[in-house]
Amino acid sequence: NDFQTQWTNDLEKLSSFVNKNSGDKQNQLGVVRQYLRSRYAALGLKTFDMDASTYLGISDSNLIAVLPGSDASLDPVLFCDHYDTAF
Repeated sequence: NDFQTQWTNDLEKLSSFVNKNSGDKQNQLGVVRQYLRSRYAALGLKTFDMDASTYLGISDSNLIAVLPGSDASLDPVLFCDHYDTAF
């Protein structure tokens, strides 16, 4: 029940960011990234920014969250969040 409640809250919060256009200087992607960073931290995950870039004066970067495994002999699994809007 707690998972369902938090998942619903996360979806509502992420839906509230209306400008996720990576080509718009007024986009909210930095705020979205910070929200995701705080949620991952609450889950005990370490995060870091990667591939920082600037295009047409607009800064952006990818957010990486690390969930360490318990068995180093297994292959890693990659999960991705695509939190901008592609046009």
